[in-house]
Amino acid sequence: MTALERIEGAAAILAAAHASGEGIENLPSDLVTSIADAYAVQERVAELLETEVAGWKVGFDAQGKTVYAPVLERLTRKGGPELPVARDAPSVIEVEIAFILDEDVTAGQAVADATEVVSTIALGMEVIQSRFRDRTAQPFLSTLTDNLSNGAYFLSISTPWASSPDLDSLHLTVMRDGDMIWGQTVAHPQGDIALPMRAMLAEPPSHCGGLKRGQFITTGTLCGAIEVPVPSAIAAMTVIGPLAAKLTPR
Repeated sequence: MTALERIEGAAAILAAAHASGEGIENLPSDLVTSIADAYAVQERVAELLETEVAGWKVGFDAQGKTVYAPVLERLTRKGGPELPVARDAPSVIEVEIAFILDEDVTAGQAVADATEVVSTIALGMEVIQSRFRDRTAQPFLSTLTDNLSNGAYFLSISTPWASSPDLDSLHLTVMRDGDMIWGQTVAHPQGDIALPMRAMLAEPPSHCGGLKRGQFITTGTLCGAIEVPVPSAIAAMTVIGPLAAKLTPR
């Protein structure tokens, strides 16, 4: 099997799962064998679904290497009352900070100072919903291939980054159907909310068209991973602004 055949095979499986909303058990182990393969499949899935890239998830693998995945436009809402998500898949929400790009970033050309290309931020909410029935049973490469389990993303109104308070010591309140489910100082995995974004800008990707003006970069949860049912009305509040969205079945 050629590399192109492997990429096409994995992408076809995942694109079908996106379209149907039905989970799959796993990917055949011989289809995706490297991070480069995973990125190629990410790009091909977006092409098969005929969707643009609205933003990017960025984090670190077990060896500390920066890894990223596109957040697809078809799964993203920028404001508005509702965020459609898969009805039957387990739903986990993560409230996050989204850094919004002011301009395109050339692939492979490091940005030394993030403020050169980012001036605004927004409170965002990611819904973790994998195309795999049991995402916790998947090897890391499969999770990366599946866009790091992004199921949907909701972006609130943006605000200037420079005038924001210290992001790493924000108090965050999260409500579900009127009941508080988180109410304390943010707890980002790296401690520094902007660290993954800066790491991405130090080695900008080229796949999926690369980093483009108007896209956002989201760097990880501020409140852990909170499982919620669908439908649920979610509200999040910080001093940088509110977020309110209803998770609805699509």
